[in-house]
Parts: sequence; structure tokens; C-alpha cells
Amino acid sequence: MAKDLTKFKIKGTETWLPKNRLVLSCIQQFFKDVIVDDYDYLKKTWPDEIQGGAGIIVALEEVTQERYYFMNDILEAPDGNKYVVCNQWGTGNFEKFIKLAASMGYPIVNNQTETSSLNNVDTANLNSNSESKKEQTLKMSVFGTMSQIFQCKKEEDESIEDIDNHYDNIISWFFKIDADNLMIVELDGEKIFESTVSELGINSDDLDTIWDVDEDLKKNMSTKLEAITSKKHFAEIDTDEILISSKNHTLVINQGSLDYGQDLEEAPNFDNRYTYEEYGKYHIETLHVKVSNFKMTDLFYQKDTNLEELLGAGGEPYIFSKIHNYELGELEFEINTNNVKSTDLYEGWAYDV
Repeated sequence: MAKDLTKFKIKGTETWLPKNRLVLSCIQQFFKDVIVDDYDYLKKTWPDEIQGGAGIIVALEEVTQERYYFMNDILEAPDGNKYVVCNQWGTGNFEKFIKLAASMGYPIVNNQTETSSLNNVDTANLNSNSESKKEQTLKMSVFGTMSQIFQCKKEEDESIEDIDNHYDNIISWFFKIDADNLMIVELDGEKIFESTVSELGINSDDLDTIWDVDEDLKKNMSTKLEAITSKKHFAEIDTDEILISSKNHTLVINQGSLDYGQDLEEAPNFDNRYTYEEYGKYHIETLHVKVSNFKMTDLFYQKDTNLEELLGAGGEPYIFSKIHNYELGELEFEINTNNVKSTDLYEGWAYDV
């Protein structure tokens, strides 16, 4: 029997690894992304049954068979507790781990296909048009490390560092979705897209202004442009701020203000405004909505071009903050689970940068 030379890595990283080292790499990254302060939380997040008898990760003091664990790669939580990762992985339990890791925001690729072991979705789904007119339920999920941005107001002479409860001051909020976040799109519970956000084809390198595309494409997009500008909060948008993907003709509104109009009425002066950021591991989902004849190009995306200037760039590229459907409007996110790693405060909003 030929030796299996397949190696794996977390998508977006550089080093190819064997199965057991890939598992270790995922758990190590998880410890960097999340504040681990609860053993029960670890066990629920990385359940023993995925691996089998030895578990995925165990407390160091519970180890009885050291040969089953990476004893030279001990992970230490902020509370001082120490853990080790199992090194016993075969085809069966490793496939289960791949699915779990992807759901946690760590999509896995291998060096044989260099495509995600989970992402068997035909990318034509990005543009395909279903023949059926049956009404369907749409759900979109995003997983991984991201920021939740809160726009807050305060008294002009009040220091933001002295405020005990920032939630009392929140006017509005949105998420900062980056290229490495995992997105899953489902119709009636069936996945039609499952990959990193980078695969949506709306990265900055793939976007052109609407003026830079050919006249035929511009004409074909005219109905969608009218749908955007007919919505109240986009009525005054500069056409130069509408970008189009060269890969799949998906639109991005490159709008710095992110609908701050009503918010400004509550905090009209710069000295009244500040931003509160929570950063950590999130699983967020859109509220389920009814659609028919859905295709991925029925969606357009909104980002705040000033956000990185406020928070600072670095890490994976920021792609969008909001998702809109041309007919239904904004698809509202709600948090399924989250584990906040850090919080930060900034003077003003991205609008002010």
C-alpha cells in the first residue's frame, strides 16, 4: 500500500503538517484567539468524542498515557492551568475534526487538492440561478475571530476611561468581517456556499469602481444600482462609492458613514462620540428570511472605509460589515456564541476619521 503523503494546513497559513500536527496547530491558534479560562468550555468546544477515547485536549494533570499526547507542546491558559493535545489521529476521526475546525473558523486545506476538505460546494453557486420558484429560508453564518464595533455617546466633559458600563451608551453597532472568517450560506438547511470570506470575490484587489467596467456590464447592473439608491439610507450615496467584483459582479458599497445619519442626531458633536470595540471569537448568524430563486449575487455588501484608520490595520484584510439583499434590505446579524478576548476604546467614530 502506498504511503499517504497528504499534508494539511489552516487555510491562509504557510506550513504543511501531518494530521496530528495540524490538530495541534488548530488548538494552539485557538488559545491565541480566545481567552481560555474554563475547562468545561474547552471540552464543550473541542468534544472528546471527535477523537475517541483519548479526547482532543486534556488537562495536563489528567494524562496517564503520555505517548498519546504532545507532551513537549504544553498549552497554558491565562489562569495558569495547563493542557496537552492528543497526537492519535487517523482518517476517520481526523475527518470529524476537519468539520469541527471549519465550524470554529479554521478551514483546512490539503496539499493534494489545496481546497478545503469541507468546501465541496461548486463555486458556480456564486452566480447560478435556481430553476425553482419555491420559497426558501435563507440563513448566513460567519465564524472566527472578529471585532464587534459599538458606536457610543457620552457627556462632552466625560472621560471614556471612567465609564463603568459602556453598554448603556450604545447607539448602534456592527461587525468587522475579515478575509479569513468562515462563511456558510444555507437554503432550507442545505449548504450552497461554505468557505472563507475571501472566496466571495469582494476583496479590494478584485474590485473596480462602477465607472471602470464596460458599458454592457454597467447596463446589466443598472437595476441593482437603482434598487440600492432607492433605499432611504442609500439615496444620497456617491456612485463612486459603489464597487463591483471582477470575479462575480457582486457589489460592495464602500461607504464610510455606515448609515450614521440618525446616530448623529443623538450625538451631534465630536466630543459626544466614542467607539467601543470587543474582539474575540464569534459565531454570528443572520435572522432567517424567506427568499425565492436565490443566488449569491442577490446580495451586496457594505463596509466602512475609515474603520481601519480608527482601529488600525493589521492581520487579515477587512472585507465588509453588513450584508444586504436587494429586495429585503439589510440582513440582521445576531450572536450565536462569542468569547471576547479584549476590549478597546477610541475617541470618535469611524465617521470622524
